Amino acid sequence: VDAEFTKRFGVEDGDIEKFRAEVKMNMTREAKQAVDNRVKQQVLEALQKANDVPVPQALIQQETDALKRQAAQQFGLGEDFDVSQLPNELFSEQAKSRVQVGLLLAEVIKSNELDATDDEIRARIEELAEQYQEPQQVVEHYMNNEQLKTQVKSAVLEEKAVEKLLAQATVKDVEMSYQQALAAAQQGTQAEEGEEGEAEAEEAKD
Repeated sequence: VDAEFTKRFGVEDGDIEKFRAEVKMNMTREAKQAVDNRVKQQVLEALQKANDVPVPQALIQQETDALKRQAAQQFGLGEDFDVSQLPNELFSEQAKSRVQVGLLLAEVIKSNELDATDDEIRARIEELAEQYQEPQQVVEHYMNNEQLKTQVKSAVLEEKAVEKLLAQATVKDVEMSYQQALAAAQQGTQAEEGEEGEAEAEEAKD
């Protein structure tokens, strides 16, 4: 690692120690995010299994349509693409799961009278902005956009609800390396996608 190498990664003055500090900070953030996401996923899975609440079909269809639009965007199909061409069966199980989890979390938030302050919302926005080249611009963009602020507030409330549920659960700490933490989070995501695929296959058989 030399000064020229570090400049290619945004460290303009070529300071190797600064480069190493930034790499360490990024790795720490990624590891924390991976662990937090995996814990959240496990908590929500347990919550859903313990509370198989009925879900209105209208909400499932609404979420299904949202997933279709998201898929169309990811595959670059264009804004004019008619998402009704995509079969509901590809998204219905995931949509139902999301709606169930959303309803359950809303009840946890309501019953525990959870709320997110402006300071907490800004702190989360600043945390998100750290991964961008111009973090202050990102913060200002979020703070001046009510829709984005509402999304961040929802994320903060969701995290508080998960923490509340986690406090009531039996937790076992497992020591992992950086690579193991990322791999565990990735395996959790793949397992979830696999379960959805199996459910869709069963529906196709029926």
